[in-house]
Amino acid sequence: MEPIFFLAFSMFGFVLQLGSLVTEKELKLRQAMTMMGVFDTAYWLSWLTWEGLLTFVSSLFLVLFGMMFQFDFFLKNSFFVVFLLFLFFQFNMISLAFVLSSFISKSSSATTVGFLVFLIGFITQIVSATGFPYSNAYPASRRAIWSLFPPNTFSAGLKLLLDATSTPASSGISWSERAVCEGGMSTCVLSIDIIYQWQVGTFLFWFVLAIYFDNIIPNASGVKKPIFYYLTPGYWTGKGGNKVEGIVSS
Repeated sequence: MEPIFFLAFSMFGFVLQLGSLVTEKELKLRQAMTMMGVFDTAYWLSWLTWEGLLTFVSSLFLVLFGMMFQFDFFLKNSFFVVFLLFLFFQFNMISLAFVLSSFISKSSSATTVGFLVFLIGFITQIVSATGFPYSNAYPASRRAIWSLFPPNTFSAGLKLLLDATSTPASSGISWSERAVCEGGMSTCVLSIDIIYQWQVGTFLFWFVLAIYFDNIIPNASGVKKPIFYYLTPGYWTGKGGNKVEGIVSS
């Protein structure tokens, strides 16, 4: 199966989520919930829970249908190895959607941005297929920057799994072999286990960044917090930490 199909399937929910987030902001539903006493924590948890559930179900069904149609990619590689790769990638896209929604004010633009991200992911997937930058020929700093864009680590993971099932004699990657270097090499810069670590790390990175941008970028009502709001004691104690600035009249 072509990697582009996996990328398109996995990013479908991202485009829908981005549109929903921007629509919610455009209709000022977030502000209405705040006026009703709903805390930011409840807002983030509700979105994470709902999108996380959809992500879990879509990843599960993708793997199950792949096994049902007898694709070697799904049959030879460990179920959990494949499932976690798709699950973690889609969680990465959830947090990236949170970040992007902070910069988009119109729902009509959200779908365009979503497909633009997919197009960029498609291009970088082609580049990643060449081995860039996941080899000793490239500095670690370049790999770190490249890996911040979720489709890149996802594409690298797909390449490892596809290579492991490329011939009839290939046995795939088992759960116990997830940390083993490709081709049995003693040292490498990338394995399935390393990709998992990157995916978890980038999810946290983008999610923290999303919360930060959500606070410092003016919302639909023109309200925002200071750039260094997190340095004020009131933010952590709950006393005066909700002070805002830059209220713009519409």
